Amino acid sequence: MYEMKIRVRYSEVDREGIARLHQILEYFQDCGTFQSEELGLGVEEDQKNHRAWYLIAWNVKIIRHPRMSEYIDVTTQAYKMRGFYGYRRYSIIDEQGATIVSAEAIWILMNTQKMLPMKVTKEIADIYVEKDADKTVRINRKISDDGEWKEYEPIEVTKQYLDSNFLARKNQQEQKEVIQKLISDIAHQTLTPVSNLKIYGEILSESNHENQEEIDTILDQTEKLDFLIQSLVKLSRMESGIIAVHPEKVAIRQLLEDIRQQFAAKAREQNITLSVCDTDLYVICDLKWTAEALGNIVDNAIKYTLGGGTVQMKVEKYSSFVKVDVIDDGIGIKKEEIPKIFGRFYRSLSVADQPGVGVGLFLAREIIQAQKGYVKVKSEIGKGSTFSVFLPV
Repeated sequence: MYEMKIRVRYSEVDREGIARLHQILEYFQDCGTFQSEELGLGVEEDQKNHRAWYLIAWNVKIIRHPRMSEYIDVTTQAYKMRGFYGYRRYSIIDEQGATIVSAEAIWILMNTQKMLPMKVTKEIADIYVEKDADKTVRINRKISDDGEWKEYEPIEVTKQYLDSNFLARKNQQEQKEVIQKLISDIAHQTLTPVSNLKIYGEILSESNHENQEEIDTILDQTEKLDFLIQSLVKLSRMESGIIAVHPEKVAIRQLLEDIRQQFAAKAREQNITLSVCDTDLYVICDLKWTAEALGNIVDNAIKYTLGGGTVQMKVEKYSSFVKVDVIDDGIGIKKEEIPKIFGRFYRSLSVADQPGVGVGLFLAREIIQAQKGYVKVKSEIGKGSTFSVFLPV
């Protein structure tokens, strides 16, 4: 099986930030082409031998469409060569290890000089087709329907896929257990020392005024350390599935008003106008976690907007999503840095003097993606930024 890891780009999605069928097929064809090149049967080799593969049939099953900025694994496997034909399987797997698109295709090998089908040689078949790639096993099916298990007709599954899926699930479970133990250890081992640092810092602050500047620095750095630890624990729990989102129907007015109240004092301190639009729209989301994600974005907007500026939250309805825009007229983000800002611990050198540890936007995107949403960014240096959060309806 051949695999390529890619990130869905802005140019590959539609207005709603989704990679549609034509783009999915391009991913699959690129994956097959790259595999052929690595096997020494690429375009140049085919041209030299006056042959080419022509697609004659697709069968595609889309569970959900890839979304902008998410990382996906595209896989392909040539599982059978017979007569003039080659048979391939494809899949797209998301960051959580779930298959979101699967497909099969039939290709015909043509002689490009005579424009007639040509038989696939044993040499070509042996290079492309892995041993036992076409071997299938019959598995029984039991499906729960309203709490009752029902027997269904057995189905044939490719043994290699069955084995690899089992191993993938086993490895994922083992990794989750390791992460869960690590999280528990971090929380336990750091809670007391950080709390003690804060207590001793406050005692020193009250009793020692000669070194007040150094004491304030200690307290400030302790607060940052505490925030970092809490963020890491939260992030690790989210990634490992220990914390799960529970989407439900939520009024956007309530969501935005909660965020406005949370950051009203901070906005006033910095002389920034924080406003939200009035709306009667609803979305499907986890209120608590979505408020945290949007809160991280609003917090950044306030942080990087100069006094006298504005931060607005606006809403727009699409067919499958509601878009929540967080718009500021702050310092803006360089074009080349936009793809990096959602990286774990990424901080631009231009804002190194500002407080932060570089996990807020990463955590925000993880939360939104866990609810089948996505985030887009538009920004211009000196004019501000717009973070668009798309939530399903």
